[in-house]
Amino acid sequence: MKDKKIEPNRNSRSRQYILITPIKNEEVNLPKLIHSIVNQTLKPVLWVIVDDGSVDSSPTIIKDAIKEYGNWIRYIRLESNGRDLGLHLAQVIKKGFDFAVEYCKKNQISYNYLGNVDGDLMLEHTFFENIVKEFEKDPKLGIASGGTVFIIKNREIPGEGLPPDEPSGGHMVIRKKCFEECGGIPISYAWDSVLKAKARLRGWKTRRFEENIAIEMRGAGSAEGYWKEFIQK
Repeated sequence: MKDKKIEPNRNSRSRQYILITPIKNEEVNLPKLIHSIVNQTLKPVLWVIVDDGSVDSSPTIIKDAIKEYGNWIRYIRLESNGRDLGLHLAQVIKKGFDFAVEYCKKNQISYNYLGNVDGDLMLEHTFFENIVKEFEKDPKLGIASGGTVFIIKNREIPGEGLPPDEPSGGHMVIRKKCFEECGGIPISYAWDSVLKAKARLRGWKTRRFEENIAIEMRGAGSAEGYWKEFIQK
């Protein structure tokens, strides 16, 4: 890595957001994800990477990134508690968001949005700036995501068409007020679906903006990855 520091973009307080990434054994994909986040035109004021007991070089990669880019990247290490196929992922994500919210309170960091990004994604460099612009256009927009493209056998395959009101949980951005009204991350077998349902019941809109691309580096249907690997243990 180059010897440099990249600071989060704090030019507009109204656009500030915090980001969570749950990972497990992502040494192949993490460098690409880190590169895509630190090169965003609108960077998070806080990025919390939650490591659920990786046994590969993921911890070293994360710690090296903190040294290079600064303490706006934070690392949480959890000890995996075995074979829970249901609620564990939601619990890991909730721990990340709870840590981030508390950290911002203690350090007087303001933000208007919260995001979740999976560990096997690469994002276009304008991804978050474009998503935040969509929130600014519509004050009733509560949850949003981009569209997903899968890398399968070195080919880019667009994700199957989903309804425009179904954001992806893997690269989801939530307005802070919506997040708080919904009570944060639900502990559920499908935490993102439950969160979206709760938002809609409270009058918030949920949208996906396909033109903002998140690339799934592992490919659809792969047996690897945080959730797939966890299920197979």
